[in-house]
Amino acid sequence: MKNYASVITSILVCSYGLFSCSIVKKNHKTNEIIIFQPGPSEGIDAYIEDWPGDNYRNTNWGDYDAFAAVAWTAGEPLVVRCLLKFDLTSIATGTKIKNATLSLFSISTPGIGSGHSTMSGSNDFVLKKIVEPWDEYQVTWNTQPATTREYEIKLKGTNIEMKDYTDIDMTRQVQEMINHPEENYGLMICLEDENYYRRVVFGSSDNTDPQKRPKLVIEIR
Repeated sequence: MKNYASVITSILVCSYGLFSCSIVKKNHKTNEIIIFQPGPSEGIDAYIEDWPGDNYRNTNWGDYDAFAAVAWTAGEPLVVRCLLKFDLTSIATGTKIKNATLSLFSISTPGIGSGHSTMSGSNDFVLKKIVEPWDEYQVTWNTQPATTREYEIKLKGTNIEMKDYTDIDMTRQVQEMINHPEENYGLMICLEDENYYRRVVFGSSDNTDPQKRPKLVIEIR
C-alpha cells in the first residue's frame, strides 16, 4: 500500500448508513470530502407512474431499482418520474461547502427498457427541487409532492443508450439543503417533454450493483 502524506482517508459509520470521507491537504488548508452513495437500507428514493393499468397511479414503488424519467406507451400512454433524497443531517447546519456534484449511472432494466431513448425526440430532463414532505414507502403518482423551478437543474439528453451523467454541479442546491435542513425534501427527475417515446434510466439506491447507485460528493471548505 502506498503511503501519501498529503491524503488521509477514513471511513465513518453514521446512524443512517455508511459513507466515505477523504481529507485532502492542499496549501496548508484542509478540505473534507464527503461521499454519499447509500444502498437499499439507507437510500431514500421512489418510482411513481402515471398509467391507468392496474391502478398504477395509486401504486407505491419505494424499492425500485431505477431512478428514471420516461414517457412511453403500454396500451395506454404512461409517464414515469422518480424522487430522490440524500440525508445530509451528519453535516452541521450552515456548514460552508466549496462544491457538490451528483453522479447518475445508466442501467438497463426489464421493467423500463435498455438504457436511454430518443425514439420520438429529445430526452432532455430536469432535476426539480421538491418542496413538500413525502414518504418513500407511501408516495404515489396521485400523492406526489409539489416541486419548484427554483434551483432546478436542466440536463441535455442523449442518444447514447448507456451514458452516465457524472459530476453534475449541485453546489448551490446542496448549500441550501445544508443551510435549511428542514426544507431538504430532495429532488424529482422528469422529462422536459413528457410526450412518448423517450426516456432516461439510471440506477437507484435499491440497485443491486453498488456502483450504479446515485452518488453525491460534497467538498467542505
